[in-house]
Amino acid sequence: MNKDITDLKSRERVKELDAAAGASLRRLRLAKGMSQTVLGEAVGLTFQQIQKYEKGSNRISISRLCQFSEILDFSPVQFFENLDSMTSREPDAVARLMTMMSSPQISSVVENLSNIGDDVLVAKISALIETVAGERSSKRKDYSPAPRPARKLAS
Repeated sequence: MNKDITDLKSRERVKELDAAAGASLRRLRLAKGMSQTVLGEAVGLTFQQIQKYEKGSNRISISRLCQFSEILDFSPVQFFENLDSMTSREPDAVARLMTMMSSPQISSVVENLSNIGDDVLVAKISALIETVAGERSSKRKDYSPAPRPARKLAS
């Protein structure tokens, strides 16, 4: 496939997911009967910034998602509910994401990240996680680990 076409489809997919994520935020905010202004004040943003998130103009970072989930009193997993029905492609990707978010370890990481309260530090931790995950992924693709030598038992 032509790289330009692939890039265009990827950008379209990202925009579609950003819009679906924003719609999910809006749905959860409205379910709590909260205005954009009140939500914005709770996280230190203007209502215009909340509008941009809800329209999908700006992406919602994981640390911001954690803030929203705390303020709106929902599990981050709920944010991804119905996301596959709001997008036209790849519902399996959303299902995989929901499965990951249901892991106690992942939930713990998300909860702990939301408690840090320093966006710069959270971004650095996120970059570290991405680096480690990328290195582990490339190692799995590049080679199989060598078999361990048999241990000799003392007689």
